[in-house]
Amino acid sequence: MKENKLTEGSNMMREASRMMLPEHKELMNHFQKERHRKTKPELAEEEINIISEQLSQSMMEPTEITIELFTAFGENTLKTGNMP
Repeated sequence: MKENKLTEGSNMMREASRMMLPEHKELMNHFQKERHRKTKPELAEEEINIISEQLSQSMMEPTEITIELFTAFGENTLKTGNMP
């Protein structure tokens, strides 16, 4: 069966975008991206102190640490290594 804009699963929003101004397409894409933005987690003071202690310890002793870096879009990044 040949696909057309009435085929189930087709994206009617994108079909209609052929007749949209580029500025409107750009704004629509921006809003679509913002819908997937994650909120930055708030750390309690106790959690901040624990992280600080672990970083201080790793600078004193040659221990490997893993840090999770927050990213607003997509997966958070994990960095592993030794402190110099």
